[in-house]
Amino acid sequence: MSGSGPYVVLLHGYMEDHRIWEPIVQGLKGFTIINPDMPGSGKDVIPENTDAIEFMADVVHELLLSRGIERYSLVGNSMGGYVAFRMIKKYGMFIDKAVLLSTNPFSDTSKDKRRRTREIRLLRSGKKDLIFKVFINSLDERFRELYRRMPKDMPAENMVSLQTSMLNRPDNRDVFEQPPVPVHYIFGEDDTLIPVERIKTFVGQCPKIRSELVKGATHFLVAEKPAIAQKFIVESLKG
Repeated sequence: MSGSGPYVVLLHGYMEDHRIWEPIVQGLKGFTIINPDMPGSGKDVIPENTDAIEFMADVVHELLLSRGIERYSLVGNSMGGYVAFRMIKKYGMFIDKAVLLSTNPFSDTSKDKRRRTREIRLLRSGKKDLIFKVFINSLDERFRELYRRMPKDMPAENMVSLQTSMLNRPDNRDVFEQPPVPVHYIFGEDDTLIPVERIKTFVGQCPKIRSELVKGATHFLVAEKPAIAQKFIVESLKG
């Protein structure tokens, strides 16, 4: 926990930890920043037969309540956005605002499900190190080292739980159509992990949310465009 002012919780993505926010966290002035490693990102094991997204949402919320924090805003990146969607629906009465980055309001397509199922199969066959290596090598060299420092030692069973939960997650379009809290959304024009064209059309039909499309940005917007991400987060939280 750092800073002073209204509480803001940063929720990182899959195969990330709190360090994904390093490029921008110092610029989030005027807020008390809570930047946890979410359950499953380290060596702690997600309970068997648990909906991992639901579990993370509950743990984060209970952590905040245990510290006497009953009002907070959320900033969710990628999978962290899925956790934010769940928290908005379940704990909306505690949430001031939500800022979502590089995440997807739709449930998985058949193509997405096949991709996740393939990774789950590789994880269960002991190929976790191969998955991590391929992932790192696919990244732009500018921020490859940042991701290399993040939790490659997380247990394969955690990765299976997280992928399974994302594969089975519900559609969250209602959070954009009728947001129970103010919602702000930013995504990259070149993001190949979410259906950009479909999202562009959809958010254009959702006048109650603020959205921004970033040219030249991929799914790793936070790392590759930190100044833009930081500016959007601050303006959204203060707006």
